[in-house]
This record gives sequence, C-alpha cells and structure tokens, in this order.
Amino acid sequence: MSNTDSFIDEVSEEVRRDQLYTYARRYGWIAVVVVLGIVGGAAYNEYREASTRTGAESFGLTLDEARLQSDPELRAEAFETIEADGDAAALVDFARAQALVEAGEPAQASALLDDLRNAPDLPPLYTALATLKWAVVPGALPPVEARIDALTAVIDEGSQMSLLALEQRGLAHVEAGNIKSAHDDFRFILGDPLATAALRDRVTQMIIATGGTPGAAELTTPQGQIDGN
Repeated sequence: MSNTDSFIDEVSEEVRRDQLYTYARRYGWIAVVVVLGIVGGAAYNEYREASTRTGAESFGLTLDEARLQSDPELRAEAFETIEADGDAAALVDFARAQALVEAGEPAQASALLDDLRNAPDLPPLYTALATLKWAVVPGALPPVEARIDALTAVIDEGSQMSLLALEQRGLAHVEAGNIKSAHDDFRFILGDPLATAALRDRVTQMIIATGGTPGAAELTTPQGQIDGN
C-alpha cells in the first residue's frame, strides 16, 4: 500500500470517528428524553392522584392549562406564573425547562435544571431526573467532564435512574475519546437484568459502532472511577 493510500485510510478513519462523536453529542440525548418524559409525567400524575391536600386539584388543573399552551414560549411563561412549593414546584420547573428548550432557550433550561439537581430538599428521584435532563439539554450541553462527574454521582447513589445515567455516561466517555470507559459502562448495562430490551439494543449498537464486541461485564457494580484511557 502506498503512503498516499495509507494516509487516505487514516483520514477516513478519523472522519468516521469524528462523525461518531458528533452523533453522540447531537443525538445521545434522544435515547433518554422519551423515557425521562414518561417518568416526569408519571411523577406528575402520581402527585396529582395521590395528593389529598387542599388545593391539589386546583394545582393540577392549572398545570394542565399551562401544558395545553401550543406556543412553547407562552407555555414557559404560563408555568412560571404557577405558585407551588416543594415537590409540586419541582414538577412545574421540569415542565418549564422542557418548554424553554422547545422555545429555543436551552441555556435558561439548563440553568433551571442545574438548580433542581442541586436542590437539597428534593427527593433523590427528582434530583437524579434533573441531573439526567441537565446532562442532555440540546444546545446547552455542559462540559463533558462535568457531565461525567454528575452522572457518576447518580450512578453511585443507586438511583432508579442509574442505568439511564450509565448509558449517558458511556456516551459522554465516547465524546471524550475514552472508549474503554464507554465500553465498561455499556457492558455493565448488558449484564444488568433490569435493563430493558431497548436499552440493551442501544448500548449494543454503540459498542459495535465504537469498535468493540458486545458482551456483559463481569463487574458487580458500575465503575465510579473515571478512566482516562
């Protein structure tokens, strides 16, 4: 093979790798957004149906009215006017953050989610959900190392969101070029009996796309240590 051919092959490989990292940056959030939307909606419904406090029904109706606004900018403004405390306020903020993203204000959405994930009085499920949403805001992704650190905290807490956080941490490792660390995360998911078929399919495709061979990890817990290899 000539030096020219070798150079072309090397450049082609770099282009493919760059395209892969671009895919991870741009579209990695899609895998989790639908699931997070369902979880957020379930949390909202659970709150509305289970709450017996005075004004809970009124709060639910007000939230529904805001959600029905077709214009995302008006929807975000409507959510901002809703008065609520504690968990209810967090649900409003989750909905407002999504509306801000749709309205083309990802930086505001990211800041709102950052406040939620660091709120000391919220249940762990809510802060984990906020961290996942914060880590995948399209158009306002935090620095990759900050994402890895935040997602590792969710994983280490053993949250209900741990497997989704593990998937997103793997994608962040791919973006950072830490392919071995990404494969460790993806393979741990394959070895977890709680992983859904859709999640297994996604991580299997990512392992193959990054030059690995699918196979469940032998680890008993996800690695919290960030591997720079």
